[in-house]
Amino acid sequence: SQKIGFRKMALRGGQLLLNGQPVTFKGVNRHEFDTHTGRVISRESMVQDIKLMKQHNINAVRTSHYPNVTDWYDLCDEYGLYVIDEANIESHALWYKGYEIAERPEWRDAFVARGRAMVERDKNHASVVIWSLGNEASMGQNFTDMATIIKLVDPTRPIHYEGRKPYNQTTLSSFDIVTTMYPSVEEMVKLMEKDPLRPVIICEYAHAMGNSVGNLKDYWNAIDKYPRLQGGFIWDWADQGLTVRDKRGKYYIDHINYIDGANACDGLVNPDRTPQPELNEVKRVYSYVKFILPEPLMAARTRVNLKNTYDFQTLDNLKLICKLMRNGEVVQQGTVPTLTARAGQTIQVTVPYSIPAVREPGSEYFLVLSLQLKEATPWAAAGHEVAAEQFPIQTDIPMPPVVGVSRIPALKSAPTGAGLSVQGTDFSLVFNQTTGGIGQWLYKGKDVLTGFKDASGGLLMPHFYRVPTDNDEGGETNSFASRWRKAGVDKPMIAPVDLRVEKLSTQRIRVTCVNDVVMTGGTLRQTTEYLVYGTGDVLVSTTCVSGTASPARAGLPTSADLPPLARVGMQLNLPAGQNTLTWYGRGPFESYQDRKDAAFVGQYSGSVADQFFPYVMAQENGNKTDVRWAHLTDEITKTGLLIMAEPNGTSPGLLNINARDYTDAALVAAKNPHAQTVERGAVTVLNIDYGQMGLGGDDSWTPRTHPEYQLPATRSYSYSFRLRPTDGRIDRKAVINMILPR
Repeated sequence: SQKIGFRKMALRGGQLLLNGQPVTFKGVNRHEFDTHTGRVISRESMVQDIKLMKQHNINAVRTSHYPNVTDWYDLCDEYGLYVIDEANIESHALWYKGYEIAERPEWRDAFVARGRAMVERDKNHASVVIWSLGNEASMGQNFTDMATIIKLVDPTRPIHYEGRKPYNQTTLSSFDIVTTMYPSVEEMVKLMEKDPLRPVIICEYAHAMGNSVGNLKDYWNAIDKYPRLQGGFIWDWADQGLTVRDKRGKYYIDHINYIDGANACDGLVNPDRTPQPELNEVKRVYSYVKFILPEPLMAARTRVNLKNTYDFQTLDNLKLICKLMRNGEVVQQGTVPTLTARAGQTIQVTVPYSIPAVREPGSEYFLVLSLQLKEATPWAAAGHEVAAEQFPIQTDIPMPPVVGVSRIPALKSAPTGAGLSVQGTDFSLVFNQTTGGIGQWLYKGKDVLTGFKDASGGLLMPHFYRVPTDNDEGGETNSFASRWRKAGVDKPMIAPVDLRVEKLSTQRIRVTCVNDVVMTGGTLRQTTEYLVYGTGDVLVSTTCVSGTASPARAGLPTSADLPPLARVGMQLNLPAGQNTLTWYGRGPFESYQDRKDAAFVGQYSGSVADQFFPYVMAQENGNKTDVRWAHLTDEITKTGLLIMAEPNGTSPGLLNINARDYTDAALVAAKNPHAQTVERGAVTVLNIDYGQMGLGGDDSWTPRTHPEYQLPATRSYSYSFRLRPTDGRIDRKAVINMILPR
């Protein structure tokens, strides 16, 4: 026996309608794959996939690229997922070689038989809303005949197929739906404009290989704007990696195709279904409730509009949890228990919060709104968050007073053979003209920074590279990673140019280090001012410009041939014991410039080890954006280092921070498919960055990180941060709020 349902699909006015209502497909592609059993999928694994999808606002699945086991359709009927059911036809390799079976008569019967078998088997499943003729097999008469037979068997559903001739992003596909793979946002809109009579549904986009899915919101800004753009299907759901043993009996994930050498891990979840950080961004972008401010939030303006974009569902089973945050911590909380909004309706809510009349100097307020289930559903427990938003609140906040110079303890300084020694209460620094930076920094007799004291650039090393992501490697010699390596961005030479000392007062000394960062593809001039205070603070202000201003160094390569930089910042090593990270910025999971909206600004804490995410292919991970301050501490000795963003010119003074318990070299070594364990725990490595290049994700085989998320080497960059060694007696809040004289 089979459960059946009733619903009606129709094409009208250039849109696909379900029961007379246009629907939006917030979809993923899904291969049948289990890390332990391969293509044999248990019912429990299917339920796990469906629950995870629905918990992250995914409402549709394309069975790429073959009909699935019948249990899958039963479960999609039961839990509620739209399905594009795809016939088992693909001839990707042959098509690329010019052998097109779609137009060869000897293959016609096979095409028709596979399509008809799929339809006859699955036609009574209400979850199946679209038939797909196959995947990447060009276009020809065999597909046309196949579609004709399917329409005779089942005239109630539309037909999808992406193949076309000529095959490019400007040609329209055939049949009922305009579709394509991996278009840009602009190309997607142009396809819609070329055919006003059909809906546009993108069958593959946002290639989720490794640390990816940047700029997803850009696609959905367009989809939300144009009613005939009816969604898309991310590639894809789960990493395809088999858990196997090597010759020594050690488990590893086998994920490289032996036929073509391709990485098969391009999912939103790991092979064991551990959600990757990018899935949080998918959940946010796919959210069904949009939070809109009718006017900026202020102490006396507390109204927020909620737009219900569900196609059929009311908000009756949702409650609104409201949190007022001050400097990343919850100071008030309230609930709106009843929300009445039909599908498509916008309602206005007055949020229950109040800003204190007397406000602490230096405070920053945010409102966090969380829509949660009142009652459990088959796919999530009561209290599950289905949508959330964070808004800044405009308030008049007094600034803390600038500390008077006379209140700062005095410093002592003395020239050394190679630079300058600066001493204060409980601390000392040595600046080395030979290396062009800090050679040693002691606090209470112990090293604040570890590493090679004679390394060029000093203990705060200029850093412009990252361990490549899978997307960074896409494009062969044109890839970002290939261009970084060719230009020597991964192995720069630091050439000291000048070291200048200014004694501003007995309490403040400024040391300016000018270095050329020499790479085979170009040179960057970095000027860093270290303003040392008798408090123990060091204000680091850096400007990085292209080229070299020194005529004596005219023989150095210019920056004209440097590719966009992976990051602009500094890297330093800390004692391994400083393995707890607390920060005020976006979190709790990693975020990047083109994938950060789901990570709300707040105060978070955890072990440095826990900032690591185990992508199957080792790569850049764990970054934090929009960081106001971060604190690394040793929970045993209570010592640590406090990093505070400082305004720099027109820059608001927000940093990228990445703290980890392994080196870049260890992460690169773990890219070996047979040596995937990263060597960890011997050091704490910290990157303090002006910024890091976005992740991209339009696809993974061309360098498509959007220009607005790149860091051109021809630009100049300026940023500032303050460093302060700490122990258990330090009042962190007081140090952060302290404004020192420049």
